[in-house]
Amino acid sequence: MDIREMKPGRELDALVAEKVFRWRKVHGPVTDYDGPCESFDVLVPPTIEDPFPLYPPRGAIRPWWFCHKWSTEISDAWEVVEKMKTCGLLVDICQVWDGYSVIFDDGSDFEKQYEHKAETAPHAICIAAFLAMEDKA
Repeated sequence: MDIREMKPGRELDALVAEKVFRWRKVHGPVTDYDGPCESFDVLVPPTIEDPFPLYPPRGAIRPWWFCHKWSTEISDAWEVVEKMKTCGLLVDICQVWDGYSVIFDDGSDFEKQYEHKAETAPHAICIAAFLAMEDKA
């Protein structure tokens, strides 16, 4: 699926965690307090070495280990904007007749602009940020 077609929500937030904030996938434990458990890959911030001794699992291990709603909540989406600024990118957020347009660029030329238009600002911010970071990788 093309990233530009993704709807706001947990799956897009997971991609933002990986590509923009550089969270990594860690396979969850196969046992917990009660013995064997269902386990998935878990996304953790780069500052946490081993998440499971800090938060011992119980039951099924969920695929995402975060509560950020970058693609749906504007207060969380500003974290994405700030992260992009630390990567040396400028941001332009404009309200247009059918939603919002977000452009990230490094200011050097117009060929390296990463733009997305969406109904909401958080959604547009996340897609444009993903496109920018994907190109830098």
